[in-house]
Amino acid sequence: MAIRLFPTHQSLAWRLTFFLSCGMFVFLLSFSIFVYINTTQLFNQHEQRLLEQKGQSIRSDLTAAMIENPVFGLADLTQTLSLYSDVNQSILLVSPEGKVLAAFPGVGWKESQKKAYRNVIVTSQTINLPGYSGPLQITILQSLEPFLPFFHYLLITLSLASIGILAFSVFGSYWLTQLGLRPLTRFISQIHTMNKYQLIHPIPVNSNMVEIDELIVAFNTLLKRVEEAMAKQKQFIDDASHEFRTPLTIIEGYLRLLMRWGKEREEVREEALTAMRHECTRLFRLIDDLLRLAKLQNSSVQAYQIELQSLIPILEETKLAWSTVYVRQVALFFEWDEPLSAPVDKEKIRQLLDILLDNARKYTKEGEVRVTAHRHAGWIHLHVIDTGMGIPEEKIPHLFERFYRVETSRNREQGGSGLGLAIAHSIVEAHGGTISINSPPAGGTDVHVKLPAVQP
Repeated sequence: MAIRLFPTHQSLAWRLTFFLSCGMFVFLLSFSIFVYINTTQLFNQHEQRLLEQKGQSIRSDLTAAMIENPVFGLADLTQTLSLYSDVNQSILLVSPEGKVLAAFPGVGWKESQKKAYRNVIVTSQTINLPGYSGPLQITILQSLEPFLPFFHYLLITLSLASIGILAFSVFGSYWLTQLGLRPLTRFISQIHTMNKYQLIHPIPVNSNMVEIDELIVAFNTLLKRVEEAMAKQKQFIDDASHEFRTPLTIIEGYLRLLMRWGKEREEVREEALTAMRHECTRLFRLIDDLLRLAKLQNSSVQAYQIELQSLIPILEETKLAWSTVYVRQVALFFEWDEPLSAPVDKEKIRQLLDILLDNARKYTKEGEVRVTAHRHAGWIHLHVIDTGMGIPEEKIPHLFERFYRVETSRNREQGGSGLGLAIAHSIVEAHGGTISINSPPAGGTDVHVKLPAVQP
């Protein structure tokens, strides 16, 4: 089970303050430990050097005394060592066998420290004395207990300073965080005050902070996309309502005609029934196109039955089916190069070719329609070229929009719904390809489809 450091509703300012304060706490703790340990080590090293210097001085003095007095004995040695005794020190004279011959503790020296060697520093010097089998050892022990209050004071000072700095950093971090997030807070307030019916007005970029400016630019871009999507949705609803209203209006008119004259006049009844059947067929075709387009746009690529296969059988099947559809005034030609292998859904590619050939047939009164396919630079290029009336250049960018038709009256005569190219675009996009349309000023149209090919 995951443990949350913060409630889900915790503000960003408090989160940043918490993490900054934790970072400052770790830094202060590490710094205090570092200062305390290094200070104590430096002090101990300093005292150790002083003690060693004292030991060397004692040895030098004893050596000089032995040179001046050839009969210098143990009594003289102990008497000399007693002169060097200090308050917090203890001087020991140890025989070669390890026996303590003499001890000179200071007034502040505690014998318990010698046993545990806690808070004690030690130095030793050797000296040769006649009558002994080996050198005698002079050991100097110094207690550090008188300096412990200083270390305690240092520890308390570091702790209080760390607590003060930590408290200051908490309030300072919160204040700086609030100051840094002020442009974001202002941005949020501007979002809340926006009119939901006027999303197109962008929020001004004037925060003087790169990250906030980039966020505002991204939000304005999103607003623009939402506005465009809403406009397209509204246009779609208007177009769909218009497309459904027209045949329903015609059907309603003929129903009134039937109710008025259909019982007595057979020719009126036949005309009305034929027209109503035609309009119903248009309605069913429009509904089928809408459902097909919605299915294509809402389904994922995995829903397609994409298999690696050759496009030649699909082209041959399409050629055979459409050769009988085209009138004599319009010649239909198919040309392709081999190989043409690609990962495709056979039914969707056949549907794509049907849409393109149906459009070419509708708007080519005479001339020819040529379908070509070849492979180049890792792509399969499909072209459907007709010699029809062509398309104005300014209309081409809108051809793949739903319900868009270059000439409404002309398309209504041909029975089009303006959904064919939108469906074609969805099929090509699902296969990872592209589709484009080119129409030269002289007339004619070239629909170019690019599909990813497989290396031969």
